[in-house]
Amino acid sequence: MDNIMSEISALSVLEMIASVAAFAYVWLAARQNIWCWPCALLSSSLFTWIFWETALPHQSWLNFYYVIMAVYGWLSWNKVAQESTSTTVKRIALKWHGLAIVVLIVLTQGLVIITTPGQEANVNHYLDASIAVFSVYTTYLVTQKVVENWVYWLVINSAAVYLYAGFGLYFTTLLYIGYCIMSVYGLKTWLKSAKSAPNAALQQ
Repeated sequence: MDNIMSEISALSVLEMIASVAAFAYVWLAARQNIWCWPCALLSSSLFTWIFWETALPHQSWLNFYYVIMAVYGWLSWNKVAQESTSTTVKRIALKWHGLAIVVLIVLTQGLVIITTPGQEANVNHYLDASIAVFSVYTTYLVTQKVVENWVYWLVINSAAVYLYAGFGLYFTTLLYIGYCIMSVYGLKTWLKSAKSAPNAALQQ
């Protein structure tokens, strides 16, 4: 029993550290500060381990992907910062978002089928898979500074609050509630930046 309690305590400490670093990532990303990516690297590395230990494999692999994208994001944003003619943010036409959502829903269904062979998929299976699939795409949008990424994150983070609370990850649940608020802040900030940038035209 003592060993179990010590493992839970250690996991809680890691979860708290990961949550603080993750919130710092979103705050800095909303402000288009490149130091968001080192924070993402730290938090994602910790969450990869935490979710694996909590038996949420999709979330674990998702955070391993975040680790890779943190490095890519740093390189991508650094390149943008060095190119004086580059826009800070950009937008994508609604039709492309519609197409992306349809494809992501199909991929989610496929992931659920693959990972639940011989089982009857429940709500948690679909939430776990959809959060993973949509987050992969949305993280790429962040690295490319696409304004609408914040709309995706608002929906994803709301779903994550429900999922993580059900698994008793309370620090993480509070983090994702904060994420929902920051998604609104990020959208407002990036929209303002897009309006002030003459070359931030809508991409057709």
